[in-house]
Amino acid sequence: GLKVQPSKCHSLGISHTRGKTSVTRVRVNPFLNIDGTDLPVVPPGSWIKFLGIMIGPHGSCRLQRNTISEALKRLMGAKLKPQQKIYMLKNHLIPRWRYSLSISEQTQQTLYWVDREVRRTVKKILHAPGCLSDNFIHLDSRNGGLGICSMTEWTYVAKMRLRSRLADSLDPAISVLAPTIYSRTHAVIGARLKRMLGEEPTIKSLQQHRKKTLSEQVQGYGSEHFNNSYSNSWLSGSTRLISGRNYVQACALRTQTLPTREAVSRGRSGTNNICRNCGLEEETLSHILQNCHRTNKIRIHRHNAVLQILTQHLCRRNWRIQEEPLIPTPGGNVIKPDVLATDPEGNLYVIDAACPYEGGGDSLSRAAAAKVEKYSAYETSIRRYIGRTPRKTIFVGFVVGARGAMPPQTQEFCKQVGLGKGKLHLMSVRAIEGSLKIFRLFMAL
Repeated sequence: GLKVQPSKCHSLGISHTRGKTSVTRVRVNPFLNIDGTDLPVVPPGSWIKFLGIMIGPHGSCRLQRNTISEALKRLMGAKLKPQQKIYMLKNHLIPRWRYSLSISEQTQQTLYWVDREVRRTVKKILHAPGCLSDNFIHLDSRNGGLGICSMTEWTYVAKMRLRSRLADSLDPAISVLAPTIYSRTHAVIGARLKRMLGEEPTIKSLQQHRKKTLSEQVQGYGSEHFNNSYSNSWLSGSTRLISGRNYVQACALRTQTLPTREAVSRGRSGTNNICRNCGLEEETLSHILQNCHRTNKIRIHRHNAVLQILTQHLCRRNWRIQEEPLIPTPGGNVIKPDVLATDPEGNLYVIDAACPYEGGGDSLSRAAAAKVEKYSAYETSIRRYIGRTPRKTIFVGFVVGARGAMPPQTQEFCKQVGLGKGKLHLMSVRAIEGSLKIFRLFMAL
C-alpha cells in the first residue's frame, strides 16, 4: 500500500501576527516527525518544486522574465521553418508558461510584458511589420488567426474559473479559500476586459470580440470568409503542404500586408498608389490578384491548379469528364464551362470554377451564384451539345477564394462528391500558393 516517505517530504512552518506592525515568522528548525524521522524544513530564501511550481515560505515564486526571454531567444535561433517555430511556441512554450502563470501570483506588468514579448517574437518569425494586428495573432486558427494565447486574458479567465469552482464546493474548508484567489492584479485586468466586452469575460466572448474587431480593420478585410477549418488548417503550422517562405507570405496575404503601393502608403498623403504595371487602377492586392491584365496568364494557372484537384478526384470515381467544351448557343455565341462531368448514375454536372478575391459580405457566395445563373440559362444548348438527355442537370459554381476561403456552396458540393478534408485543405493551399506566384510575378515585371 501507500506509505509516507519522510525523505521526500518537506515542511513549512509559518506564523503571522497582526498588531501595529505585522510580523511573519518562519521556522528554521524541524518541527514535524514521521516514524521517528524529522521532516526537512524549507527556510527563508529557499524553494521546493511542487506540481511544477517553485514554492517557499512566502508563497509561489514568480515566473522569471529572463527564463521567458531565453526561451524565446532559443526559439528564434532554432533551425526550424517559420511555421514550425509558430507551432512550437503555441503548443509547447506557451502551455508551460500558462500553467505557471495561472498557479502562481504575477503582477499585471509581468503578464503584459509576456504578451508583448510573444507578439514581438511572432512578428520576427513572420518578418511582419510592427503594425501587424494583435487580433490576428491572438485569434484562434478556426476563425483565421494564428491562435497564439494571450497570457493576460487567459490567466484572468482561468483564475476566475478556479475561484468559482472553489466557491461552489460543498466542503467549507475548500469554499473558504475562494476569496484568496482574487488579487488587485485580477481586479484591474477584469475591469478592463469587462469595459471592453460589456460582460464577464470568457474565452469564447474574448474570441468573438477579437473576430469582430479584426473584421473592422483593414488587415481583416474579408476575414468573415475564413470561418472553417478547410481554409485555415495551414495556419496552425502543423501541415507539410506549405513551405516556410510561402507560410510567411501567406500570413501577409491574409492580413493584406504584402508590400503593394496601397499597403505601404497607408496613413500617408501625397503618395502614388496607381498600379505600377497597368497604370489604370489603385495598386491593391485585389487588383493584382484579380484584375490587372499583366497577371492574367498566371491567374489561369492558379485556376487550373485548384480545378485539377477536383477533376482528378472525379476521374478516380469513374466519372466521365470533358474539359472546356465549346458549346454553341442560339445567339451565335459560344460558352465554355470548365468541366462537363457525368456521374455513374447519369447525372450531368456543369462546373465552372473561379478564384475571386475575398471581399466584404458574401462576395464568394455571390460569385458562385453568378456562375450557376450564367450557365443555367443555356441548359437546352448544353443538352443538345452532349446529344442526350441526362437524368438530371446540375450547375455548380466552384469557387475557392484567392486567399484560400471556400463558400458554403463549394464545401457542400465537395462533400457531395466525396472530396475529403485533406483534399479541401490542399485546394485552399493551392489557391494561396497561386496567389503568391501572381504577386511575385507582378513585383518582378
